[in-house]
Amino acid sequence: MKQLQFMDVIKHKMQSFSVDDLFEILIYFVSGFVIGFVVKYCLRYFLWFLIFSIISLWVVQNFGIVYINYDYFKDFLGFTHNYTISDILNMMLEFIYNHIGESLGLIFGFYLSWEIL
Repeated sequence: MKQLQFMDVIKHKMQSFSVDDLFEILIYFVSGFVIGFVVKYCLRYFLWFLIFSIISLWVVQNFGIVYINYDYFKDFLGFTHNYTISDILNMMLEFIYNHIGESLGLIFGFYLSWEIL
């Protein structure tokens, strides 16, 4: 089976375009816009909260106050295997390749939010 090139995939997606696809792209665009807004104005506070939370959890675990079950978190997040960074990047690229319109809507919404607000 012949592997489709990037432009062929875009051309095929444009030919099979429907109202449902437009609605999904709009949802991704709005999500990108909101994420861009949050990242631009709240990232500093979120990072401080995240750093404080990680240090606090590390301290209470090292003093034996709590036990953190990392296997449960891996199962909950869907990382049942020991993935490498290249595996995760390949999964992300495969998602982007299979959802080109939605990915572009998300990126454009993020960029628009970052520039306008």
